Amino acid sequence: MKKSFVKAERPFILLLSVVNICFVAACVIASVYLHSTSGVVVSEPGTEQATEPVKRMSAPTADEGDDTIGTLYVKITGQSVVLFDEDIDSGSGYAEVKIGSKYKYIDEKTDPLGNKWYKFQYTSEKTGWVNENSAALILTPPKGKESIRDHVAEVGKKYGAVGIQVAVIHRGMVGETYEYGYATKPSVPMGVDNKARAASVTKVVVGMNAMKMREEGIIDLDADISEYWNTRIAKPTTLRQILSHTSHLKYLQSSASRNGTLSQLKSAASYRSSNGWLYNNYAIGIAGTTLEVAANRTLQSYANEKFFDSLGIDAAFNSGEIKNKKLISTLYNPNDSVARTAAASAGFGKRGVGANSQFFAGGLTISAKDLAKLTAILANDGVYDGVRYLSEESVRLMETPVCTAESRGHDFEQCIPLRYQTDIYGQNRMYYHLGIAYGTLSIISYNPDTRDGVVVISTGASQVHDDRGIFKICSEIIDYIYNS
Repeated sequence: MKKSFVKAERPFILLLSVVNICFVAACVIASVYLHSTSGVVVSEPGTEQATEPVKRMSAPTADEGDDTIGTLYVKITGQSVVLFDEDIDSGSGYAEVKIGSKYKYIDEKTDPLGNKWYKFQYTSEKTGWVNENSAALILTPPKGKESIRDHVAEVGKKYGAVGIQVAVIHRGMVGETYEYGYATKPSVPMGVDNKARAASVTKVVVGMNAMKMREEGIIDLDADISEYWNTRIAKPTTLRQILSHTSHLKYLQSSASRNGTLSQLKSAASYRSSNGWLYNNYAIGIAGTTLEVAANRTLQSYANEKFFDSLGIDAAFNSGEIKNKKLISTLYNPNDSVARTAAASAGFGKRGVGANSQFFAGGLTISAKDLAKLTAILANDGVYDGVRYLSEESVRLMETPVCTAESRGHDFEQCIPLRYQTDIYGQNRMYYHLGIAYGTLSIISYNPDTRDGVVVISTGASQVHDDRGIFKICSEIIDYIYNS
């Protein structure tokens, strides 16, 4: 077979080589043109793809004295990356591989234009080249992975974390995970499947369920919630207002019963005179409980059906409903004292419809890996691993700013209920949400343009913030990963 890099020793051979290369290049270009103009993408049956333009880049430089073949082409789809064969005569010239699959890293080169290329082995016999952007989708070179792992441990020690979980999203798919420290000291190391209270990140998952109910006609974001409670409440209030922290509701103590919650809603003393922005855990509890009343089922059962079961997620708003309770982590305060034991978290009893208000602001107990799957749905316009969970319209609604808010001296755009900032951690824009409760510090984050994201859940760490209003332990981890 003719290799990608050929050396001309005689003029006649050089002429034949040039003719042959031009013919093959024309075939490749024609194939790419047909793919790019027809919208046809080679992929696994049943997967939903988001086609991107073909990227034309120079080929990597051969050994000194050899000629390069001219141009290679790289095409990225929603779930796959095209990997071009080192052998220019083999088949159609490329193989399409699933993002998130692991392929052996072989070598790297920089071409005359400064573009970096990586060589991978993708079968027992075949190798191929992709540019640096595509290479990051299928495999971070081993030194990169170890560098991130070391950084997570370094940051964990710096801020005194007992345990950390990190999950990375590559182009809408969950990829690498990193763990540090303990789920329960000193005998249970933190593992990829251990579960901790994710704190206020819970609000985003409540929002996702609200959007799904909106799609199914169960609720209207702009209807007065009295419509679902079948009684008049003291002041007109909508789910859009509640989920964006712009309702009239005061910050009250959540009730543990349906009747108690309804009594609060009917009391004028539960409302403010204005509806300006107020970050409000109590109000999110009202949102979740209203969703239960509207659907006449617990939000847990609804989330299981619409999201968790299909995604292989064992998670619960009420930690007592976790299926594998042995995986629940102990929650630690920054001084290493126990904020809540694993047994206490596992011991919460199951409650009925309308009686779960206390859990919706921050009770979601989950692993970072599984939380990243839910985040990836948003990053990928409602789709995960070829399955649509939310419409594109629902994701856009969640991402639409409602007002400008402020936290610790830094402004951000408040969405439903995501937050949004631009020019942050090397990203042109980023949606995110923070969590803090019982010693847990957490963050979900994603860039809707690249569909990359990072999720962090930590226990026992120092609760200092950076100048963006984000916990330093979380910001230093996601900054490093986004820029690796």
